[in-house]
Amino acid sequence: MLPKPSAIYPVPLNYACELAERAGLPSEATFIEPTSLVGLVCASERDAIYFLLHFNDAQRWPAADPDVFLMIVPVSDEVQDWINENPHSGDLIDMVAIEFQSASDLRRFEKALWP
Repeated sequence: MLPKPSAIYPVPLNYACELAERAGLPSEATFIEPTSLVGLVCASERDAIYFLLHFNDAQRWPAADPDVFLMIVPVSDEVQDWINENPHSGDLIDMVAIEFQSASDLRRFEKALWP
């Protein structure tokens, strides 16, 4: 049996559930849960680099748009403290993990998320 496709997305849990329902994904075979990651949507490339230098475990989200600077890190008090000290740098966004029944379900979800 082939493994079920899964992916991580930068969306809040409730919005991911809404999108899955809107895409018509089977609720009994689609598993959506929060992750231990958070994303920081940086206001500029400079802010993304500054964040990356402070959090060496941060990774840039592979966005198709080169002007999108979404940095992903594990959730921690240190990240929240840094955001509080640097409010100009961007906004935090939740990350969810989704296991799909099939690759076509994954594509339907992504089409709903990124039309």
